Amino acid sequence: MRNLINLIFLLFLICNLYISCKCENNLENSLWKYCGYGSGHIADILDFRDDKYFNIKNDSIYIGKDSLIGIIDKIEYNEIMERRLFVKDLSGHTGRYCED
Repeated sequence: MRNLINLIFLLFLICNLYISCKCENNLENSLWKYCGYGSGHIADILDFRDDKYFNIKNDSIYIGKDSLIGIIDKIEYNEIMERRLFVKDLSGHTGRYCED
C-alpha cells in the first residue's frame, strides 16, 4: 500500500513538472519589446496576442501567415526571473526581447 501511495505521488510530481515546463516557454498571449542586445532585431515590438500580426510555427516567427522574418534562438530567465527571448533575423543576427 505504501508503495502505491509513493508511486501515485511520484506520478503527480512528474505531471506537474511537465505541465510547468511546457507553459514557461509558451509565447501565446505575450508581448515583447526589443531590449537592445546584439546587432539584429526584426521589430521593435513582437505582439503574439493577436495572430494577425505575428505567428509562431515550431520555432519560426512569421508576419501574418506566410512571411518568415525570424527564428527563435532561445528563451532564458534573468536574475530576477524575467523571461528574455532571443530571435535570429534572416541575416543570422540575434536580438534580445524583454517580456512586457
